[in-house]
Amino acid sequence: MPDTVKPARAAWLLGLAGTIPFIATSAVYCLGPDPLKGPMSLALLTYAGVILSFLGGARWGMEVVRHSPPRAQVLIPAIVPSLVAWGLLVGAAWAPLKWQLGGLIAAFLVQWLWDNSSLETPVWYAPLRTVLTLIAGVSMAFVLQDVWRG
Repeated sequence: MPDTVKPARAAWLLGLAGTIPFIATSAVYCLGPDPLKGPMSLALLTYAGVILSFLGGARWGMEVVRHSPPRAQVLIPAIVPSLVAWGLLVGAAWAPLKWQLGGLIAAFLVQWLWDNSSLETPVWYAPLRTVLTLIAGVSMAFVLQDVWRG
């Protein structure tokens, strides 16, 4: 895996395109008619869970490519985002939406901290992850703020 200062243009384009569901569901939730709030919150929570799983998978992938055999101390935390996301999604049965959103925002921040503090990721990964995490986090925060206002 070559470490270059800038990621391939494709990584930025695809990463930014991957933020569209965050922005769109947040905008429709906050600005759309009330009957769309339920479907948009479900869409946002589900997509956030999928992306958290993707981020854990990315760390898993980097580990298996760079280390043979892969280290358990990296593989184990790499599965945590998927488990947290799943727990927050099924938590809808007992947890209010604001807890689910708060948990997802916190999970994204923890993943961002791990990715940005790691010496094992390519040098271009941290800036890309920072921008993408900011967009995802702000999108979820707008919905969280709307939920808190009631």
